[in-house]
Amino acid sequence: MRVQLTGPALYGFADRLKHLSLLKAFEDRHLKSILSASRPLVFDPDETIIAEAA
Repeated sequence: MRVQLTGPALYGFADRLKHLSLLKAFEDRHLKSILSASRPLVFDPDETIIAEAA
């Protein structure tokens, strides 16, 4: 896992997030506000994010 971007560099994600049905109703300023308080993480395809219970 690694941190993708921080600060103003996150704003480029606003356009990508607008395509998600959950976030379509948000205006750009709201998405940018959410992103400025966020820290996106990138996981490798084979990396475990949440382990299943046995």
